[in-house]
This record gives sequence, C-alpha cells and structure tokens, in this order.
Amino acid sequence: MASEGSTAAREAAAGAMGQERKKMRKVLTRFDIVFFTIAAFISLDTIAVTAAYGGGETFFWLIVTLLVWLVPYGMIIAELGSTFPVEGGPYVWPRMAFGRIAGSLTSVFYWMSNPVWMGGTLAAVVVVPCVGMIKLPEFRAIWQTRLMEFSWAVASIAGVVILGTLRGILVAVLLSLLALMFHGNRRPVFVLGRKPGTDVFRPQSKEHPEDEFFPGLLLLKTEGMIHFANVQRIGDLMWPLVYEHKPRVVVLDCSAIPDLEYTALRMLIESEKKLQQSGINLWLAGLNPEPLQLIQKSALGKTLGRPRMHFNLEQAVTSYLNQSDKPK
Repeated sequence: MASEGSTAAREAAAGAMGQERKKMRKVLTRFDIVFFTIAAFISLDTIAVTAAYGGGETFFWLIVTLLVWLVPYGMIIAELGSTFPVEGGPYVWPRMAFGRIAGSLTSVFYWMSNPVWMGGTLAAVVVVPCVGMIKLPEFRAIWQTRLMEFSWAVASIAGVVILGTLRGILVAVLLSLLALMFHGNRRPVFVLGRKPGTDVFRPQSKEHPEDEFFPGLLLLKTEGMIHFANVQRIGDLMWPLVYEHKPRVVVLDCSAIPDLEYTALRMLIESEKKLQQSGINLWLAGLNPEPLQLIQKSALGKTLGRPRMHFNLEQAVTSYLNQSDKPK
C-alpha cells in the first residue's frame, strides 16, 4: 500500500512538472547564452586587465575557466533545471531540499555576491595602480624636510579615499594652487650685511654678528615676482625697517626679482617720493633685464637716473662709501 502511494505521488509530481514545463517558454537561444557567458567574464571590471595583459593570455585563461568551472557549473544547472523544471532555480532548489530558510539565504547571498564581485574587482583595479604611485620613502623625506607639504600630501590621499579618485585628484590640484598662491603672496624681506673681506651679502643673522653694516646705508632684499597680490605686504615689511634704521640711503637688491607688475612699479614710484620727503634716497641694484626695461620707460627711471641704479650691491656700497668720504 505504501509503495503504491509513493508511486502515485511520484506520478502526480511528474505530471505537475510536465504541466509546468509546458508553461515555460524558451527565450534565450544558444547564441544568447554564449555571449551572455562571455559578458559575464569580459565586462566593465575586467576590460582594463584584459587590455593590459593582451588577448592571448586572456583567452587562454578563459578556456581554462571554461573547462574547470563553466562546464561543470553548466552541467549542474542543466541537470537541476531538467529535473526540477520550475522558475526561481537558485531559490527553489535549496528550498525543495532544505526548506524555505535555506532557499531564502541562498537567494540573498546569490544577489549579494554580484555587487561585491563587481565592486571588489573594480576597487582592485583602482587600488593596485594607486599603491604603486604611493612611495613611502618619498613621504618620509617630505615629512622630515617640509611638514606643511606633508600635510597637503596627506590631505590629498584623504580626498581620494573619501571622495573618490577624480574628486580626490581635484582636491590635490586645488591644494597645490592654494599653496602656490600662499607662497607667492608671502615674499620675505631681508636686511643684508656683507661678509667681512668678501663681496658676499647675506641676510642679517645672529649666527653672523661679524657681518659688516654701514652707517646711514640700509640694504634690503626681497625675492620672487612682485605683483598686485603681494606688493602691499612687501611694503608693510619694508617701511618698519626704514623707520628703525633711519638711513640716508636705502638700496633695494633686485637680483632675485624676475619681473615687476605695474602695481609694483607704482609702489616703487610712490615709495621713492615718500622717501625723498623724509630726506632718504632710494637706490636700486642688480636689476634683471625685464624690470630694468620697465623702470627705464617709467618716470622712476628718469628720477633715479644712472647714478642711482647699480649693477650689483658691491658697486652700490662702493659708491655710497665714496660719497661719504668726500668732504662736505
């Protein structure tokens, strides 16, 4: 009786599956299946790798994968699909064998694996070249020499990690531009002294108390191009030095100034007039070709003339000392 009941149950199940098979329609052809499988392996996350390694090596490993994984995997799916011709394969088959909980977990993990696979491989494609670009010895060298630039480098890495590659690179570019603006606008101003027994002039320092300074003569120097963004700050640094030393002559060493913007030229003209009103002469030394041509074309060039524009600081100091030695 039991065997007859089980036989009847199997026949009923087979009949139900037969009816279910009739409802199902074959939509994908062999052509679709072949290219669907190819697209599953050569897709967005593997195009870069395929291009890097070349077609020969790529197709070799595709053939290996086909033999050791795709064919066995396809045979398992084909066997299960023909034995249990119902919709919802990855969910239905575990459910029929182990229950609804197992079927649900299988479905969840099946769909979770796709974004993890795609995202993980895409992340690997990005991380691998980025790791090659990060050179720890260079970071260590920057940290030991330029702490500010090291902080910018760390901020750039943080931008790439948090905001993504393109936005992170944009953050690094913006930080670099801000750094250039910061350094370009903060030009230093030095009081110069002469190293004894030489024609070398260097910034005043406690390390060199023996340097020579000349009564009534103030030697000043700044560096870099002078333009509208930094000219005011340079003036604000120079005038307190003039008030402190109370010289008869101020010599501005221009050897480290590659060019002058019109705003800087106007500041020089106004400063020369202000110094004249205080009984102080302005001399220029070491002018580069571009600033020299600009000054010669302006009213400042006519005011200074050749006697107040010197080839270098040594010539300016010699001229000042000769004038000081002349009897009044």
